[in-house]
Amino acid sequence: MPLRSRGYLLVLVAALAITPQETAAVDLEQTTVAAYDRYIETVAQAFSKQIGTEAFLAQASPEALERFRHGEILVEPGSGNGIIEVPEGLIHHWRATAFVPDVTLEQVLRMARDYANYASIYDWVVAADLVASEDSNRFRTFFRARRRVGAVTGVVDVWMVTEYQHLRPGRATSVASADCVRQVEHAGEPAEHRLRAGTGNGYLWRANAMSKYLERDGGVYMEIDAIGLSRGFPPFLGWIIEPVARRLGRGSAGESLRQLRVALTSPPAAVAKASPVVHSRPWCGE
Repeated sequence: MPLRSRGYLLVLVAALAITPQETAAVDLEQTTVAAYDRYIETVAQAFSKQIGTEAFLAQASPEALERFRHGEILVEPGSGNGIIEVPEGLIHHWRATAFVPDVTLEQVLRMARDYANYASIYDWVVAADLVASEDSNRFRTFFRARRRVGAVTGVVDVWMVTEYQHLRPGRATSVASADCVRQVEHAGEPAEHRLRAGTGNGYLWRANAMSKYLERDGGVYMEIDAIGLSRGFPPFLGWIIEPVARRLGRGSAGESLRQLRVALTSPPAAVAKASPVVHSRPWCGE
């Protein structure tokens, strides 16, 4: 999301790479979905409260803003230690904050909405497409995300709805929610096919992103809460995998924001790299 779900795809792919014997398919349970929905509702309420404050950002002290202006990208858990256990699954929640100098809010939003060029901005995007634009602030989009860790490659197709909102001059938000996530088997091969939503290895079952954009100090501060739902860690091996998963989740959230900053400060060439043809229609590939 704006999927920013790369970190959560990484988490589970890394876990499965460490324990290949545990990659048997698992189905998404309704109790897992209910727990995730409750968590998202709580985060959304906190997000709405925060954007109504003068601080706007979660980290808005003068000291923090100065570090951002000097190039630091802060990555912190969105809750607890970043990985929250729920029945038969895990919620991954990381928050990344950065500053982009010498750009305007409109420039940032224009690039955020430039879905056709996402494959040139983010290395985790194989293909992206604007499926429909209901108005200037609501977009229905498609992404194919891929990440390889060791001998394991995870590929998922994601159909997402994103809504942008201008709160007042110099402030804007975007809220993205995946309507559908489907694992792709044999991606790019003649035998390529999508699994039903909620089935497969459980790399990524759900994805949400809540972003803030603040124009001041000669640039734009960006803060992104990226949240994903995946399968749980294999039994008896969580103590090994969890530290790796947490490190990958933190690194991936920060790296995605860094790639967006690089694109904003040195935009991609006019001719973007070619993306493979991936059928994004009809919605959810049905």
